[in-house]
Amino acid sequence: MKQTPFIRQIIFPMLLLFLTLDLIVLIGGWHVISRPAAECAMPLFWLSVLVIGVSFGGLVWFVQYLTQVEAAINQSYKAFESRIDEQARHLTLFNTFFTQEVADHQQHKTKFELINSIFEHSLEGILITDRTGTIMKLNPSY
Repeated sequence: MKQTPFIRQIIFPMLLLFLTLDLIVLIGGWHVISRPAAECAMPLFWLSVLVIGVSFGGLVWFVQYLTQVEAAINQSYKAFESRIDEQARHLTLFNTFFTQEVADHQQHKTKFELINSIFEHSLEGILITDRTGTIMKLNPSY
């Protein structure tokens, strides 16, 4: 997956910040074990509030970002669907045109075969010439 500048510049530093804050809380937790509870309770509480606030702010930002991404994807999908519908209409027109062309071709082929059969099986001699009088075709009876 190709990483966008957004991911490299925003997401990774935020994750690093969250991991750093979690590490601070973890170290603070070890520090609480070694000191009396009354001395460490308030600093640990405020540090926990800070970590939760930063995490919640990041979560809100991330949800907003995902909403924007979803809106962009939906917009692209609608544009893509409209292009597909337009292409489908064009293909339908082409299909109708070519279907009619094939039907016309079949009809002309049938007429040509009938005329050719009449020409070949006629008992009378038939001679076909061009405008200059050159003989183009003769039937077998000629």
